[in-house]
Amino acid sequence: MNRKREVYFKHYKELYKLIPIIQKTTKECTIMERGALLHDTNRITMEREDLKLFFNLIQGKWTLDLIHTLNITGEINYNEIKKILKGIGSRILTDRLKLLETKGLVKRNIHDTRPVHISYKLTEFGEGLVELMVPVVLYFLLNVKQLG
Repeated sequence: MNRKREVYFKHYKELYKLIPIIQKTTKECTIMERGALLHDTNRITMEREDLKLFFNLIQGKWTLDLIHTLNITGEINYNEIKKILKGIGSRILTDRLKLLETKGLVKRNIHDTRPVHISYKLTEFGEGLVELMVPVVLYFLLNVKQLG
C-alpha cells in the first residue's frame, strides 16, 4: 500500500483483514443460490433490474461525492457542501439532495432558528449503504495495480 493510501486507510486495517472472510461467505452463498434456483430467468431479470436501479442511482453526477461528503462531515448545510464540492452547480446540488432524500439516503433537517437553518445528513439507511461500500472500495484501491 502506498504512503498516501496508508494515511486514508489507517483505521481500516481490521476491516481489510475481514475482506477474505466476506468474499468466502459471499461465494458460498452464491453457490447455494445457483444450485437452488438454477436458470430461473424471471429471477435473473428481476435481480438485473434491481442492480441497474442501484447503480443508476449512485453513478449520477456528483452523487458519490455528495454521499462521501455527508458521510465524512455528519450534518452539514447547503453552503458548506458547495464549499467542499468545488465546481458543483446549485441546481445539480439541489437535484441530487432531493433525489437522495426521495430514495431515503439523505435527511433534510429544518432548524427552528432565525434565519431558518437547513442541514443535511445521511439517514440510517444511507449510512448503512456507505458502511457496506467501504470494504468494496478498500479492496479495489488496495488491489488494482495501475492505481499505485
